[in-house]
Order: sequence, then structure tokens, then C-alpha cells
Amino acid sequence: MKFTVMSIMIIILVGGLVLVVGCKTTKTGTTVIPVDTEKTYGELYRFSDVSTYSYRLTTKLADGDVNTTVESSVKSETLYGASVWVQDSTSNGVTTRIWLDATKFSCLKMAFIQRVQDTDRLTSVSCPLENSAQASAVAVKYIYAGSEKVTVPLGTFDALKYASADSTYWYVTTIPVPVKAVSNYGVTIMELASYS
Repeated sequence: MKFTVMSIMIIILVGGLVLVVGCKTTKTGTTVIPVDTEKTYGELYRFSDVSTYSYRLTTKLADGDVNTTVESSVKSETLYGASVWVQDSTSNGVTTRIWLDATKFSCLKMAFIQRVQDTDRLTSVSCPLENSAQASAVAVKYIYAGSEKVTVPLGTFDALKYASADSTYWYVTTIPVPVKAVSNYGVTIMELASYS
């Protein structure tokens, strides 16, 4: 089975994992709201508050931008006797399924699902090492980097910006998934189109 660079980039972007501390405040319009100085992946993606969401994904290449849509769904299951989140993300006919530890949000298992002659074929693959249960106990922290007004397909929002060494998320407290994410030094951009 052949997977495109786009599919691999989607897996890495959708599957990024992390940890939490601290608090400060920011002013949005006339409202002062508390802001965590650090966020974890589980706080940026509140899976208990969402069942489906979609992003417009733009990948910037030397010969022009490539645009696609990533449709995701999340459900709670049990794997090896532990509570997990199962995240299915589909783009260009390929679905990536990731089983995430419900507490640590580390990748426990990962697979590609491709429909062939009306049958789903599941191909197990290794979790990205930096996001896996086998990785170091020190998780990536997303640090508060200010607030910005962002416009995405879903609308325009006053968002809180959180960044790590290789990705940035724009977070709105009333929306259970980030409204925007940028990774790979600006090469890949995800903008929220819908959620339920």
C-alpha cells in the first residue's frame, strides 16, 4: 500500500502529544480571562466535548499550495484493559486511526485503513516515536504566546496562541478543538471548518 507525503504529514500533525501548568490573564475586547501559561494536547483537543471535526489543510510546497480536507471523529473505547480515545482522520481516501491513552494522550497503537473492493483493510504502523507510549516521560509543552484574531472557514475568533518548538495552536475556550494549527515551520496549516 502506498501512502503519500500528505498522508504522513496529516498523521504527524493530527497526532501531536503533550503536558500542563501555570496561569495568567489576557484581555479580549473588554473581558479579562485566565490563561494557562502551558497547555497539553489533551487540553487543546478536549475529546470528551467533541465527536466530529474537520480541518482545511494547506501544505505549502515549492510548486504551489496543496489543499485538502481532513475529516476526524473521536470516540472512547477500551484497549488492553485501559481507557483510550480512538481518533479516525480521513483525507484523500485514507483513514488514519490512532488509539490514544485517555489520560496521557500518548499513542498506543496506530493504523491506516483503506477501502479496497468494499472491504476495509487495516495496516498497523508504528506510532511516531515522539508521540508514543515508549517515548520519554517528558512531554512537549505548548507555551502561551499571546492572543490573536484568526479567520478560519468556521469564522473569525479572538484566540489564545500556544506554541512548541515545531508547532503552534490557536485555541478558543468555547471550542473543543483548536481553531488553527501550524506545523513544520509553516509548511502545514490546519484551519477548523466544522465540529460537533
